[in-house]
Order: sequence, then C-alpha cells, then structure tokens
Amino acid sequence: MASLVTAFDNGSLATDVYVAFEKFLHIPISLGYRFLFLLTTQALSFGIAGLFHKFLVEPAACVWPGVLPTCSMLYTMHQRNEQNEEANGWKISRMKLFAVVILCGALYQFLPGFLFTGLTTFAWITWIVPNNVTVNQVFGAMSGMDLLPMTLDWNQITGYLGSPLLVPTWALTNVFCGSIFFLWIVSPALHWSNVWQGMYMPFSSSKSFDNTGKPYNTSRVMNPDYSLNQTAYHEYSPVFLSTTSVLSYGLGFAAVASIIVHTALYHHREIWFGLLASIGKSSAEEKPDIHARLMKKYRQVPTWWYGCTFLAIFSISIAFLYVYDTGLPWYGLILAIVLHVVLLLPTGIMMAYCNIKLSTAVISALIAGYIWPGKMMNNVVFKIFTLVSSAQGLGYISVMKLAHYMKIPPRVTFAAQCTGIIVSWLTQTAVNVWAMGNVEDICTPEASNNFLCPLAAGYATNATFWGLIGPKRLFSEGSMYRSMLWFFLIGAVSPIILYLLDRRFPRATLRKIHLPAIFASTASIPPATAANYMAWGIVGLYFNGHLKRRYRRWWMKYNYILSAGLDAALAVGNFLIFFCLAYPGVQLKWFGNEITAQTADGMGVPLRTVERGRTFGPQTWN
Repeated sequence: MASLVTAFDNGSLATDVYVAFEKFLHIPISLGYRFLFLLTTQALSFGIAGLFHKFLVEPAACVWPGVLPTCSMLYTMHQRNEQNEEANGWKISRMKLFAVVILCGALYQFLPGFLFTGLTTFAWITWIVPNNVTVNQVFGAMSGMDLLPMTLDWNQITGYLGSPLLVPTWALTNVFCGSIFFLWIVSPALHWSNVWQGMYMPFSSSKSFDNTGKPYNTSRVMNPDYSLNQTAYHEYSPVFLSTTSVLSYGLGFAAVASIIVHTALYHHREIWFGLLASIGKSSAEEKPDIHARLMKKYRQVPTWWYGCTFLAIFSISIAFLYVYDTGLPWYGLILAIVLHVVLLLPTGIMMAYCNIKLSTAVISALIAGYIWPGKMMNNVVFKIFTLVSSAQGLGYISVMKLAHYMKIPPRVTFAAQCTGIIVSWLTQTAVNVWAMGNVEDICTPEASNNFLCPLAAGYATNATFWGLIGPKRLFSEGSMYRSMLWFFLIGAVSPIILYLLDRRFPRATLRKIHLPAIFASTASIPPATAANYMAWGIVGLYFNGHLKRRYRRWWMKYNYILSAGLDAALAVGNFLIFFCLAYPGVQLKWFGNEITAQTADGMGVPLRTVERGRTFGPQTWN
C-alpha cells in the first residue's frame, strides 16, 4: 500500500515551471497559484488513465519493466523463508544485499556528493587544459560532447533516464546507438559547421542566447502582460539556441510522429484486443496470463468512479485558469486533454514494452505557439497540462500494473492512488516553498550544493523560444530554424519504410530497431549531456547484456533488487548530505570541488565570440 501511495513524482514538473517563472523570467507567482497548478496538472489525468486499463495493464505483453524492482523488493520483504540458493557463487539473500547496498551506497554518496564533486562528471581532461575551448567542448561533460564519458555518481547515470538496469537490452541498444549517432556524429558536424550559428554558443546548453552570445534578456521584449513586444523584439535580437537544443527539438518532432505511425503498424492487433475487452468481449487469440486470471476474483473499479474524479479535477482546473488569469482559455484545456488522450496509448505501449518515456513537450509547445502566438503564459500553461498529464497518466497506469503483479484489489489501488495524489500535492508544494525561501542563492550559479535548477532553466528557455517568440516567427519562410519541420516527415515516413523492409525480409533483425526510441534518445538534452546518456548506456548494456548472458542466475536473483537498493541509497545519501552539511552551511573548498566550474566547459565558453558593440547572425528577422 505504501509503495502505491508514494509512486508519484511527475507532478514536480509543474513546480519546475513556476520556479522558472519566478527565478528566471522574474514573474511573481502566488502561493495559491502554486497549490492549484500542481494539483490540477498532477491529478487531471488520473480519471483518463483508468480508462486504459484494458489496453495497458491487463495484456501480458505490457510488462512495464520500471515496476519490476518494486515488485522484487516487496516480494523480498514479505518472503519469510527465503531459500538462499547459490547464484553463480553468491549466496547472500536478496534482503541482505538490499540492506548492504543502501548502507554502502548512502555512505559512498558523500564522496561525489560532497567530498569530491568533480567525480560527478569526472571530465579530467578539461582539468589539464581548463582554458582550451576546443578541448573542453570535445571532452567536457557540463556543456561539451563528453567524448570520454566517465562518472562515479549513480545520480548522473539515472538522473534523466532512470535506472539502466530496468531497460531491456534491445531498447538499451536503440537508445545508446541513437545517442552516439546524434550526440557524437550529427551534433558535432552541425556545430563545427556553424549551422544555426552554433559556434557562438556552448555545444550544449539549456539557455537561450541573443546575437551577442549573451543569455537572452527576456524582459527587454516582454510587455507587462507577458506577451511579446514586437517593436522591442526587432530592435533587440532573435533567439538563438545551442546546437544540441535545436537538434533535440527536431528529434522531438520526429519522435512524436514516429510513435503514432509505429503503434499503428506494429501494435494495431493489441489495440483491437483492448477495444474488444473494454466492451466485454474477448478474442480467441488473446489469452489472459496468470496475473489477469488471478485478478478476476476481485471487484473491478466502476468506470464512473474515474469519470467523476476526472470531472471534479476538470472543474477545479477551469477555475484555476480564470481565477489566476493564466491566459489559457477553457478550450485550450480541452485541447490539451484531447492531445493527451491521443498520445497516451502509443507512449504507454512504448513504456510498457521498453521502459523508455517519450516526451510530449515539443509537440504541445508547437501547437500552442501557433494558436496563441506571442502569448507566453498561454503556451507554458497549455504545454504543462499536456506534458504533466501524459507523464502522470503513465505513472498512474504503471502503478496499476504494479498492483496487478502484486494482486492488490483494484478498489484498494484506486483509494491508494487518490491518497497518493493528495500526499504528493501537499508535500511537493511545501518542499518547494520551503526550498525557495531557505536555500541560499537557489537557482543561481552561486547556489550551495549545486542547487542550480537546470530543469527550471530549461523551461524558461522553452517559454521564451516557443511561447514568447513562437513558431510562426521561428519557422517562417527564410527562418534559420525552418528546417526543423522536416523532422515531422522523417519521423512519419521512416517507420513505414522499416515496416515494409521487415515484411520483405522477415528473418532480418529489423524488428529490433525501434525508431521512436532512437528519435527520443536525446529528449532530455539539454540540460542532460552526453555524460548522462553514455554512462547510462554503458552500465545498462553491462548488466542487461554481459551479466545477463554470462551469469543469468545471478542476474535473475539480484538485478532488480540491486537497482532498487542503488536508488534508495542515492535518496538516503543526498538527504543526509543536504540536511547534515549543505543546509547548515558546511562547505569544503578545494580543487576537486571547484575545478569543474572553473573550466571553459563549466562556464560554457563558446568557440567564437563577437567584439563589443557587434553582433552575429541575420541583420533582419521575422
């Protein structure tokens, strides 16, 4: 029960947004705004998620690898007489291994988390030549391409993609190869060719820039109602993004287009079986597994329970839009819900099969940008309702699958999830309010213990790029970023070509190529860097590739409990570091903790700069 209540974390995206408003865009946000924004975005998708139970929970093919460590941990904790059978020479029980990993991992976290923070990225080559910009862009892990990815911090490995121990080998291979191709081949080619004026900016950065290479001053082009001042915009500068930012946005277009086409081509049978099951019919081809058969003895949750929950949160959401003058009209909320419903099934199938999450941020920002050009608040609120609803909807469904595996009655699961929404809502808001008022210099380069708010900074950039300036200007004829729209066609056509080749050569390994996962491989870059992705892929392929093949019994017994233990150790270690050292003001200043910020990589120094009073890029812009 406790695991169901605490399995909510995607609502924090809303907190990142109002932190971006307050700290980076200097827009004041009231306490009531924080409370209702988090509640509505986090809970709106719960009623919708319950309607997809037949499609994404009951089918045996929907494994949801992300919930398996929790299942393993719960099974281990409740197993009274565990038989300590030898697994490739290991006899330790899983419960003891879990305890040892938490203890040792929490203590170890003090090394990269406080004593030697340089180990977090460990870009040691940049320490030797800290002022050589080219070397720092090639080997840097903060704003470079990190050609030699090394990290000794589990937080770096799991911070953006989750635990690599939970992803199937074929999915790991797709994401890893996609990361190598886009981050180490395509991005450098574009960057050093100065496409999109990339050489005047860091190789990878979540910030937006003006035509002098400085961070874009949003206040210079924003009216008091947070809309675009067109005269000031044309007098100031167009918006420029780092190379990886632009490529990541384009790949986001391709990922959304490809997942829809891929689902229609490869999973139309599963969707049909789900439709039959939802109207009380079953197919002779689709046989329920042991979990589905055992769950039939419990009373199911009536559909109207989910419907009433949805209507209640929908009403609160409408009230929030107008009470706090968000700028988003009622039909914008309905459009966000429709977009969420359309994308929930394909993104859910992707999560259920390979534990890779596909973000809807780019497509939602693009749609809002065309509907409400120059209206930043409209764009951001619409995008977050779509994005958080999608992320939370997948979270709710994954918890339903966890309950399905653990044979928890559906009505108990429903009650636990409702409780989890309330607990998560109050806790996250309280923590955010406390942190904003108590962590010194939070969200600034001088912040203690690296409380730099990188996700909030990324949302501020997105708000400027998509909301304030808007796609009508960014993608107009002759615009520097118009070529990004070709990614839609690439994403839609490439799965069809692959599908036809697979039909023509059925014995080939073409079916193991998952184009949506490849296109989504760089979804979190920036603020993530190659350091996060490459380390994630290397660790995942070692455990789920090498160890699973060579030491299968060990892998089957310990892999998931090890993943759960490492995640728990990270949480405990960071908790202790913050409250025992960072918050009381304890500092450790020495080379190993300061060198990262003193390199050209850490400072984000570009390859080219302009003289004072001069600019780069076009002289006129839309």
